[in-house]
Amino acid sequence: RAKGIGQQDRQIESAAAQPDVYFGQAELEEMRGIADGAGVTFSAVLAHNLRLYLDAGAGGLHFAVTAESNPGDGLLHAANEDLQRALCVRDCLARNVQVRIPERGIAHLTFGVAGQLGGLNGINAAGLAVSTSSLLDARKAESGRGGKLHTVLVKNILENAADIDAAIEIVRKEHGSAAFSLCLSHAANDRLCYVEFDGKNLKVLPATPAVIAANHSVLKSFHAGNAGDGSNVPEPSHLRLERLKQLLGGERPQKVSVPPAPR
Repeated sequence: RAKGIGQQDRQIESAAAQPDVYFGQAELEEMRGIADGAGVTFSAVLAHNLRLYLDAGAGGLHFAVTAESNPGDGLLHAANEDLQRALCVRDCLARNVQVRIPERGIAHLTFGVAGQLGGLNGINAAGLAVSTSSLLDARKAESGRGGKLHTVLVKNILENAADIDAAIEIVRKEHGSAAFSLCLSHAANDRLCYVEFDGKNLKVLPATPAVIAANHSVLKSFHAGNAGDGSNVPEPSHLRLERLKQLLGGERPQKVSVPPAPR
């Protein structure tokens, strides 16, 4: 554990030296505003956001099902986001819902902690919901560490996309270089879309009745030896995915309602 923390500290130190690689100008300006309002340094807010992102990167899963496939209860889209340090310091890292109303763009909400810029999951006023998770089975050579964070990508989607097609265009332009999976849902059109990016290849499933995903690829179209062929799937991610499928009734969720939805 100490070795892991030391490695993460080095990653944060390296990233903090080049913040414009991981954040856009709008995000940097907002973090400066957070720092001024909280009476702390900009570097502290920057490190806070980087550490939260890295801490959430090793776990998490998400699922969604269309209303057509889930009669009676309608479209559902859910996500579980791990935050390891929150288990130890709940008073300092209490989760909250952030309602964001940009001067230009669509109002939306994300789930995070105080001082965090956006989050990995959220929904906007147009009814577009986004959830995302890291792909840990991508080759290190393919999945680079540079590029905008997933939190920035999610924020930009929620601020600027009123439907799934617009969201996909943002993903294509701003996917960065870190491997991830992303689920989009739009209740008005009863549509789900699933995206995977292995650091080099972007794969889009534009419409699907259901999505069940964890921290490894579930699309089998990436080239052999990379995400999707099963050779690099971390055991914890595999077990989480199999358990989620079991709770939901199989490869495709069976009549899921909000109260029994896995938590």
